[in-house]
Amino acid sequence: MELPLVTDLAFPYRLRPAKTSPPAGLIIVTHGITGNELQLAALAPNIPDSMAVALVRSPIELWPGSYSAFEIQLKQDGHLVFNTQQMEAARHQMARFVGELQTRLQVPPARTILCGFSQGGMLSAMHALTAPGTLRAFAMISSMIPPEVESHISPARESLSNLQALITHGRNDPVLPPWNVDNTLALLGRLNIPREEHMCACGHEVTPEAAGHFCRWVGKVLATGA
Repeated sequence: MELPLVTDLAFPYRLRPAKTSPPAGLIIVTHGITGNELQLAALAPNIPDSMAVALVRSPIELWPGSYSAFEIQLKQDGHLVFNTQQMEAARHQMARFVGELQTRLQVPPARTILCGFSQGGMLSAMHALTAPGTLRAFAMISSMIPPEVESHISPARESLSNLQALITHGRNDPVLPPWNVDNTLALLGRLNIPREEHMCACGHEVTPEAAGHFCRWVGKVLATGA
């Protein structure tokens, strides 16, 4: 079934609707740089049909069918340089979108999960860490947390510790090397955010192994996240 593109909220998105009303949960999925909202569409059939799945399109069109949330430059030493103005705009745009979609679908924060691949994972973590009361959990697939976000992290430490996080990453990732996982885990540890980590036998990609970890984790989190 082709899902229509909805364009009247802060981000364009396609919705795999739930078979229950209101949905038992809301899974918001964000794609990587140069991708589009269909990049992670294969996750949706493996998420229970009692939950709504929103596939989000990033706002900056690079070329037809290819989008980005903010500009990223890769340095020779493997570190990334971010367009911080675009990054902040995307973070605030995501905050609006999450609230708008929760209101539309009548799903509370305690039943909402934000997930993303690569740049989408960055955006998911940025929103979760700066607005922790709006989500139950967030997932990062082959991603990292931009260090520029740390100065914006919410001071509500109890809300942060009530989050759940999933990190899956390729052992052979040439784009975001695995040392990024160490940095992510260290930050989440300092914030007392419970997390689950899986290193997968892959590069910079969403494999069936990573997708399986994500879908099983969603079931566990929302089974206990009322």
